[in-house]
Order: sequence, then structure tokens, then C-alpha cells
Amino acid sequence: MKRWLTVTLMTAVCSAPLRADVRVTSTTTLEGPMAAMMGGIAPSMVTQIKGSKSRTDIQVGDQEFSTIIDAQTRQIIILNPADRTARVLTPESIPMDQPGAPIPMPKIDASVKPTGQSKLIDGTQCDEQAISLTISMAQMAAGSQMPPQAAEMMKDVKVRMDGSAWIAKSGPGVAEYTAFQAVSAKQSLSTLSQSMPGLGSMGLDRLIESFAGASGLAYLTELTLAIEGGGEMAGLLKQFGDMKFTNRVTDVSTAPLSDDLFTVPADYKVITK
Repeated sequence: MKRWLTVTLMTAVCSAPLRADVRVTSTTTLEGPMAAMMGGIAPSMVTQIKGSKSRTDIQVGDQEFSTIIDAQTRQIIILNPADRTARVLTPESIPMDQPGAPIPMPKIDASVKPTGQSKLIDGTQCDEQAISLTISMAQMAAGSQMPPQAAEMMKDVKVRMDGSAWIAKSGPGVAEYTAFQAVSAKQSLSTLSQSMPGLGSMGLDRLIESFAGASGLAYLTELTLAIEGGGEMAGLLKQFGDMKFTNRVTDVSTAPLSDDLFTVPADYKVITK
């Protein structure tokens, strides 16, 4: 699991130098019984891009952390203000306990298609893209080291997300944001292919390509998450009900950004492993 999380983070690394300054602020709301159990949290996120570097600051309640991506050095730096640490990750630092062996991962089927609908969001013209995503846990359960009884319970479980994203193709900061994300997606697939044998059977490559085809800045994303499948585990998870996820861009700025935003603070302890 630790290796999988590390690989997921590395999918954001890209290698082509870009020249852009853009800051995108967004908020997220979660609705449904599960969200209520989590205390009605509303995460906020600020993504800033300058040249070949990006920084994302995420705050959930009183918890916060930042992620800095340096495309030229192919590094991800995770800043944790709680303990003043900076964890540095590179493609080479991904643990490879069994080189060449496929990682048990869920299978992903994804579809992102234009609906032909358009509307203004905060004065910006946005086109709707319909999103459908299904994650099957059967493959992960079959190849994992979990107890046979637990694997049997997971094999029929599917997580389904349906909804839409309203995407701007033009406007302040959109070209800069889109260029960085496009290069990031291309490099992500290359990094994943090297680190995760059997990537094609998982479907993550098709997922990345699907979203790449809907390039732009998503001003509004609305997704509903539901559990599908039979068996004891699926039945248990269904009792928590569906969860609705809404992410809305609240501000876009193209003002110049300081280089200091993309460096490790002097008083942070750097961890490379």
C-alpha cells in the first residue's frame, strides 16, 4: 500500500519546462451520510504554477499540507507544517520489493465525453463533460496478500462515480494551467509504465487519456460515488449511502508568483527516504 501511494503521487511529475504563473483556488463539499460522519468537512485547495514548478496547498479542517512538484528535477516535495518536515520523492525512490512483479491494483473503467451543453460560470464560458468511472476491487483482491476470506469479500465490490465537469477552454490562466496539466499527464503515464508492470490491465492509462481529451480548467465538478456489487462487503458499504462530491473554482489569478513558494522553508527537516 505504501508503494501504491508513492506511485500515485509520482503521477503528477512532468519533465517539460513551461513558462507560466497562475493561481487557482477551489473548495470542495461532501454530502451524504458518510460525509456527515466525517463532520461535514469542506477541503480547500490552492494550486499555483510557475514555469516548470507547481505547488498545491490543501487544508482539511485544522489539518494542512503542501505538495511541490519540480518538473525539471522530477521531484515531489511534501511539506508537513505540523512537524516541519519536507519529504522528497523521485521516480527512483519508489519501493520495488519485487522488481518486475505486477502490483495488485483495482481495475478502472473510465469515460469522459462532451454533452454539447455550455453555460457561464462566474463570467467564464464552460462546456460540460460527462464523467463515468468504475473501480473494480476484484483484481486487487485476487493479487493481494490479504487473508483469503477478506479477498473473497472484496472480489464483487465496485466503486462507481458518475457526474460532470464544466470546463473552460479559454480565460485568465486557462492556457497556462492546461499546458502544465497536459505535459504532466503525458509524463505521468511514462513514469507509471516504468514503475508498475501490468499498467494496461489496470486501465489507469485509459483514465489519464480520457481526461487529457477534456483539457481545460474545470470550474465546477460534481460527482456522486456509489457502491455496486453483491456479497457481504458490498452490502455493508451500501449501508453508508451515496456520497456527492462537488469541487468549485472560486478564484483564478495570473499575478506573478514568488520563487520562494516553490522551495523548502529553511526551518524544515528534509527527508529523502
